[in-house]
Amino acid sequence: IAAEQGYAVLTSAAPRKVEKWWQQAEQMLKISLDWGKLFFKLHHGDLLLMQYPYFPQEKAVIARWAIHMLQWKGAKLAAYVHDLESLRHLDNASARWSDQELLLRFDRVIVHSRRMADYLAGQGVKEEHLIPVMLHDHLTDATIPERTLDMSVCVAGDLSRKRSRYLHDLSKSKLHWHLHGEGGKFKATRTDITCHGGKLDALEGAFGLVWEGMSTRTVTGASGAYMMLQSPRKASLYLTQGMPLIVWKWSALADFVRENNLGLVVDTLAEIPGAMTALDAREYAEMAASARAWGGKLCQGVMTREVLERLR
Repeated sequence: IAAEQGYAVLTSAAPRKVEKWWQQAEQMLKISLDWGKLFFKLHHGDLLLMQYPYFPQEKAVIARWAIHMLQWKGAKLAAYVHDLESLRHLDNASARWSDQELLLRFDRVIVHSRRMADYLAGQGVKEEHLIPVMLHDHLTDATIPERTLDMSVCVAGDLSRKRSRYLHDLSKSKLHWHLHGEGGKFKATRTDITCHGGKLDALEGAFGLVWEGMSTRTVTGASGAYMMLQSPRKASLYLTQGMPLIVWKWSALADFVRENNLGLVVDTLAEIPGAMTALDAREYAEMAASARAWGGKLCQGVMTREVLERLR
């Protein structure tokens, strides 16, 4: 999307953590050379848009120094935040340092939501530097299907117990669950669950569920804290397939879903059957039409284009 807007695409090394001292020295040299090339390539008034988090996070101190030098030269730097690793992995000291020390060095920071912007402002990022995007684009040329109301819910993504334990503890109800992704192993007796494998380009279901963690009752722990700030990419995936959303009432997306009639807002998974039963065909059709409209924008990259315009 940035390339279509006139940006030159640059690549740099993003190696993972290494253990041997000589590998670390080699890695540091490679990273320093990449930043050195950028220093001579960029000029006063240029804008560098970086994807964030910065990898390897253990070398974020080099990036902080390089950003300082580029800004001294007169270049501007913007970060497009995909994730805040310090909140996703609470025990990661390098991620915590990067989010607290590196991120605030950028001239502009594109974030998931207004709540994430407020959080980062509290961490020291200047409020005027923060730009919420709310939904992430999901480029595709596929036709957006029209959905009809039935008692079915889609879950797409990592279905393993480690990431989505709640799926393995679902009580039987009126709902039929369509699971798209890897890691899902369920008893053959669960006739209310259909596993479709890892294919994500033809999702089944009347609603797409945005949920994380261990519990069916609520989103707890680090997952819950992070959902209060983030806009998960699976929400965009559902919308680009014309699927209204079901979101947790404390999530960053909850108000957005209500304001744009994009689906249902619940506190627990047990509320879903009653909320779906209470809908009539007209109400669902309005939600589905709103989902298709927003999905059409995401297919075309509208959200990112609007954000990039604000960087100019």
